[in-house]
Parts: sequence; C-alpha cells; structure tokens
Amino acid sequence: MSSPEPGIGDGVDAAAARWSDLVMICGKCMRRQLRTDLRRELRRMLSSRGKRDFSIIECGCLTVCSTHGITVARGSDLGGDPSRLHVFHCDDGVAALCDWVLSDQSLDRIAPRRSGE
Repeated sequence: MSSPEPGIGDGVDAAAARWSDLVMICGKCMRRQLRTDLRRELRRMLSSRGKRDFSIIECGCLTVCSTHGITVARGSDLGGDPSRLHVFHCDDGVAALCDWVLSDQSLDRIAPRRSGE
C-alpha cells in the first residue's frame, strides 16, 4: 500500500498544520529571566500586526543556557545543518523579538556561547 507522502508510513500519518511557522521559547530561560509572560506578549504583538498563523510554544531546556537572555528557535531554522538557536536579550524588548520572528534574518546580537555564561 502506498503512503500519501514520501517517508511517511508504518503508523505515522502526515497532518496539515494550521500555522505557518513554529516559535519555541525555552521555559527554563523565561523563568530564570523572570519573563514568564514572554510567550503571551509575543502572541499579542504578532496578533496586533495581523499575524495569527504562528504557533508559539514554551519548551524544555534548549541547552544554550545564556545568563543574559532567553533561547528561542523558529521551526524554519531547525531543519538546517546545523540547526540554529537564537538568544533574545530581554533589554531589546518584545518588539525586537516580534520583528525577528517576522523576518528571515537571525537575531543581530547572537554570539557563540562563552565559557562562564
């Protein structure tokens, strides 16, 4: 029996997503930076800009563990080699995060993880 999509089969079915992209926000970073409302703020800002087709989820630790920001990832950035994670600096404001989500660019202030961070 042929499956409807290549690589899908053996009990795994493809399903259409109701969103255009996925944004994952590290829950551990949000708690450490005291920004547990970031997911809700980002969703509201995207909605105010007419963009309601993003899924924004809080996930477990993404293992970047920056002491100065919150690790975020777009689903569209995770398929490459290597996958790209980003650090959102809280002092940049939610508007900067929203602009990044809507762009094809990486966050400007991303730096490799340094020892001691």
